Amino acid sequence: PTTFKIHRHVEYGQSLLLVGGPAEMGNWDGTKAVPLEWSEGDNWTAKVSLPAGASAEYKYIIKRKDGLDWCPGQNKAVALPAAVAVEVSDSWEHSTNTMAVT
Repeated sequence: PTTFKIHRHVEYGQSLLLVGGPAEMGNWDGTKAVPLEWSEGDNWTAKVSLPAGASAEYKYIIKRKDGLDWCPGQNKAVALPAAVAVEVSDSWEHSTNTMAVT
């Protein structure tokens, strides 16, 4: 699996979602987006089963009670190596990311 990580503060009752082109990321449909799990310090993670060697464009979404706020700017992109596990660390403000292969 590929683990996506991002640090982002959201208001109480809100959550983060991951959406993108592959079916595993909801095919750009916010209602089918992957929920991220919150941990101490406003760190969020989601595990997505993408095939090794796959490429994907994606964005993060803040889920509010009355709608979805999509991350502004360009889509984020990742090209996965042929590895067992990959961890992608993102920034809300920037489209660049870092990748760790395990």
